[in-house]
Amino acid sequence: MNKKINTKSEKMFDSNWVELKNKKEEFIRIVEVLNRYYSQNKPENYPSESHKFREKLLQSPLDSFKVFIKKFGLFEYIIAVEISENGSSRFDTWIHIDGIEEERNELKNSGILDHPIFQIVSMTDLVNQYCSQIETPNEKLDDFFQR
Repeated sequence: MNKKINTKSEKMFDSNWVELKNKKEEFIRIVEVLNRYYSQNKPENYPSESHKFREKLLQSPLDSFKVFIKKFGLFEYIIAVEISENGSSRFDTWIHIDGIEEERNELKNSGILDHPIFQIVSMTDLVNQYCSQIETPNEKLDDFFQR
C-alpha cells in the first residue's frame, strides 16, 4: 500500500508570485535542459519566440534578468522572466511542469529515498528554498495576465 507523502509544495496551490533571488545559475541549468529538449524534438513552430527568448536568457548575465514564479498545481508553475539590457527590457512567460519533483514524489511514495534524482535541483527546490514572496508582481506581470 502506497502512503501519500505531503510536501511543502503541495500546500502552495493558491500561491502568490515569488521572485527567484538566488541560485539563478540553477534556474539557467533548467532552462538549458528545456531548450536542448526542444532542439532535439522540434515542434512544428520551432524555434518559437519563447524558445528564442530562452536562448537569449542563457546568454544573459545573471544580474540582467528577473525570474517570477507562481505555482498553480502540484507540479505546475507559471514562469515569467524579464531580461533588461541597454535601457530596454524583454519579457516572456511559459508553463513549467516539474518532472524532477514529480518523479521524486513517486519514488518517495514507493519508499525509495536514495535515487540520484534527489541530487538534481528542481524548480520546486528553487521555489521552496531561494524565492521571496512579492506583495504585488511588477506592472508587466499584472498587465500580461489581465489580457
